[in-house]
Amino acid sequence: MRNESFYVDNEIYDLAMLWILRAIFRAGGEREFLRCRYDNVLEFLGVHSSEPTSQDIEALKNRLDVLEKAKISCELKDLEHNLNLLQSNLGLNDAEKTILRFVAIMFNYEIVSDACDLIGDLNSRQAVKALSQILNLNSSDVQNTFRKDGIFAKTSIIKLDSYGRNLRSKIDVLNGEFIEALFTKCESINEVFASAIKPCSETNLTLKNYTHVKEDMQILVSFLKNAILKKQKGVNILLYGSAGTGKTELSKVIASELNLKLYEVAYADESGYANELERIRSYCLAQNVLSAGSNLLMYDEAEDVFNTRNEEKRQYGKAFINRSLETNEVPTIWITNNIYCMDEAVVRRFNLAIELG
Repeated sequence: MRNESFYVDNEIYDLAMLWILRAIFRAGGEREFLRCRYDNVLEFLGVHSSEPTSQDIEALKNRLDVLEKAKISCELKDLEHNLNLLQSNLGLNDAEKTILRFVAIMFNYEIVSDACDLIGDLNSRQAVKALSQILNLNSSDVQNTFRKDGIFAKTSIIKLDSYGRNLRSKIDVLNGEFIEALFTKCESINEVFASAIKPCSETNLTLKNYTHVKEDMQILVSFLKNAILKKQKGVNILLYGSAGTGKTELSKVIASELNLKLYEVAYADESGYANELERIRSYCLAQNVLSAGSNLLMYDEAEDVFNTRNEEKRQYGKAFINRSLETNEVPTIWITNNIYCMDEAVVRRFNLAIELG
């Protein structure tokens, strides 16, 4: 049944065709399709006029019926490998895996995104319904995937954007690099999420290099050992002081002293741009991905969370901090050059706050 097209890879031609036809005839895109402004969609579907004729519509509906009866799967091996990797490590159910596959393909192939745009403006409830119709899933199953206590929300890899309009913009992903990584075979879940969570390099320093805070380090190491032994939640350490005082290296020393693997929340994308909300999402992801191992997390330049000029981001960051400082699974070291941008009430919520000078 497969045909060739430069709009999608051959391995997903039938699947893309099925989704596009469902978007048009099942999810409410038919009216816009009749006056379709996307020449690429018309060409992909084999419609040779600027406006589909009744014969075109009948032929496409017949094609949809044939595709519905066929056993169609995604044959992009690298994508499927990575989806299986995520399913086994994050505990994705089949509906979540199906939605993630669709989101990855929609973000990576413009033809699918453009076809879904024919459905029109959607609120969150309508977006859930559209997804269920395009993917042939129960609406309740789709709704459950976006619950606040669901794996998508906990890891922040996908969420529904209340400000988005069409289906493409209603779905907010962790970051663009995450989507790109899904299409290249990854050997581990850490590789899938390399754009958000990065392993730190080792250091040649030891606690002997920090004799000026010797007493603080004795208290800190003892506290962390005990907290890790008890698997205590809400373990957070604040290191603050001027730039160049060795806060990042000290985090590496602490991890080495406790035989923990240190990871950091990425603070910039490939273009070098740092986004506070994106970093917060990466932190949430890290708390889930790293919780099963002997790991320590570092959040450098934490002042970005507290010192944003955007009021919406400030309130979101404040709520996030208050919640995370009580419930985080992975012990976290927060680093800032400027403690004065932080509310004193927030500083008091840290288990320990140590100044380096």
